[in-house]
Amino acid sequence: MIDGHTAGGSASEVKSDGLGGQPSPEPMSIPEACFSIFVAPSRVFAAWQNRGWVVPLIILTVLIGLLFYGTRPYLQPAIDADLTRQNAAVMRANPQLTADKMEAARGMQEKFAAVGIVVGVPIIVVMLGLTLWLVGRFVDSQQTLSTAFGVATFAYYPRLVGQIASGVIGFLRDPSHLTGIFSTTLGLGFFLDAGTTSPVLLALAARLDVVTLWVTVLLAIGLHVTGKVPKGQATMVAAVIWIIGALPGLFGALRAAG
Repeated sequence: MIDGHTAGGSASEVKSDGLGGQPSPEPMSIPEACFSIFVAPSRVFAAWQNRGWVVPLIILTVLIGLLFYGTRPYLQPAIDADLTRQNAAVMRANPQLTADKMEAARGMQEKFAAVGIVVGVPIIVVMLGLTLWLVGRFVDSQQTLSTAFGVATFAYYPRLVGQIASGVIGFLRDPSHLTGIFSTTLGLGFFLDAGTTSPVLLALAARLDVVTLWVTVLLAIGLHVTGKVPKGQATMVAAVIWIIGALPGLFGALRAAG
């Protein structure tokens, strides 16, 4: 599950720290790190563990926002299908709400989509890093909280690939099959009809997604490299985080089903 590269890297990639400890990786620029996370994650985590994570997070947030708006025309049928079901559920639970009010609320949701991305991505990354750091304590991780935020930031970069893939799927797929945003993902949700499938099953399918699993693997690699945690334990921690990540969706699905 974890690649063979470690914090030491090869002789050409590292230099001695002068203290007889682990060798120090050569510096890596931000553009190089943002690209290399897809092909050499261990090297990125080793090089970036003592550097700031805010700028890479800003870059990630901006890129996800740009990709979202670039692909949104092709995703609109799936987005509309999800909003229609959500609004119908809200109206059933609140009969006093009129269709006009719900339509106005829907308009506001679309207008503030950018705000949701700008705020949502950093919140998710920070929560991911905090969870990685906390769960890592149980396996004697040496990872600092700042380093955990850096690992979470770079581990989230595959979401860019996911956004591009969703746009391509939305462009190529028959709109009648775009029954929800999960139908544009690289996972089990692609094969499910969100209009007829149990919300609980949809929530589980959302976690069985190539990009989500990719992020999980990168978290394991990052913890192994920066926390000096054995590969098996790092994999176990990442699996626990994957389960924790499924809980909000499952609770929401159970509440909706109830």
